[in-house]
Amino acid sequence: MSLSSGHPEIIDVEPGDKTGSNYGLAIDLGTTTVVAFLVDLTNGKILGKMSELNSQITYGEALVSRISYASTPEGLRRLQEKAVESINDLIDKLVSESKIRKEEITDICIGGNTVMNHLLAGIDTSYLAYVDGNKKVSRDPIIRKTKELGIHANPEAYIYCLPNVSRFLGGDAVGDVLASGMYDSEEISLLVDMGTNGEIIFGNNMWLMSCSCASGPAFEGGGIRFGMRAMRGGIEHVKINPETFEAEYTVIGNTRPRGICGSGIIDAAAEMFPVGLLDFTGKIVEGKAPLVSKGIDGLEYVLVPAEKTAIGRDIVITQRDMDYLMDSKGAACGAIITLMRKLKISIYDVKNVYLAGAFGAYTDLKNATKFGIFPEFPNAKIHPIGNGSIAGAYATLLSVEKRKKAEEIAKKMFYVDLLVDSMFADAYSESIYIPGSKEFFPTYGF
Repeated sequence: MSLSSGHPEIIDVEPGDKTGSNYGLAIDLGTTTVVAFLVDLTNGKILGKMSELNSQITYGEALVSRISYASTPEGLRRLQEKAVESINDLIDKLVSESKIRKEEITDICIGGNTVMNHLLAGIDTSYLAYVDGNKKVSRDPIIRKTKELGIHANPEAYIYCLPNVSRFLGGDAVGDVLASGMYDSEEISLLVDMGTNGEIIFGNNMWLMSCSCASGPAFEGGGIRFGMRAMRGGIEHVKINPETFEAEYTVIGNTRPRGICGSGIIDAAAEMFPVGLLDFTGKIVEGKAPLVSKGIDGLEYVLVPAEKTAIGRDIVITQRDMDYLMDSKGAACGAIITLMRKLKISIYDVKNVYLAGAFGAYTDLKNATKFGIFPEFPNAKIHPIGNGSIAGAYATLLSVEKRKKAEEIAKKMFYVDLLVDSMFADAYSESIYIPGSKEFFPTYGF
């Protein structure tokens, strides 16, 4: 349409009814992985799903590394470009596979942590590196047009990022709460999303209290000598014979093992303790030869001998691995205990435990409790909810009411910063034993 003459002149109108050609994207913009759903907005049907590594990862795996790199205008621009590149790669593949045009994508909703949301929108992240009482994280959703960011979609489409809560608790955690339904129940629930950065949320339809903890990548196989992500060749579950101390295990893909993933390392630790391979401080016990011997990282336990592996070497669990895992479990359990003490609730008050992400999907929850990653909750039902971040993005893509609910959740949530909380130091100290005190582990504790 031209307005140069002062009168509207129709240049071109695409023929036909286009109300049925209306598509949207739900995206989980993760620190490591980006996941996207292509959705038919006329009926809510998911037409395609794809994921790939976040292109930002070459500039640092940890959030603090990304914040540091983005401290200059050029660094921020580069990381924004990489986030957009990752999203566009997925869009290009999805539209090609589904045989639609990019211009038919008219709405995008994104669940991401606070740093990822800032970097995508080109917002300075420097203040997120420090505790600053005068600089609060906005709890309003970040909204941009696709043409502002260069996203491959209708240029007039809006991008809606689920609202953040604090420096280390963002729209992905709000998506978890939305997907769980805990905000609509009178019962007290706990939500745990345990990745490199763990999010812990207690609450019901009246209140929400949250924190985040630096649990590290150990629960995902990171930082472990033979650790790996949950993929073909990874040991995913372990049982240890109490008489011979030999391990029985299952491997993803039913092949010879190449390493051990997060669920496998948790199983192994939970099994090593009751048979005497570990003491209650997480130290490997000598005298269990020939499966325990000294290595470059202290004592090590042979999980799989070389002749049974795909790498031609023993797959071992070292004392250094165990020290790292104990620190991770201390941070996770300590964070949960800190919130419980602030709320003055006991393990018997919690009626639902929602577990988000790969941790909830693949971890043997009994072993996670036996090892002491989180307390026993005798009266609680366990609900693995999968990727709550993209589930929340999908819900807000289809419903304006869900967007309002997400914003209510973010504004209502009370956040405890464990980095400056004195109670956390005590709770952490209590939690670096296997499994922990009788107060929180009545079955397994001491």
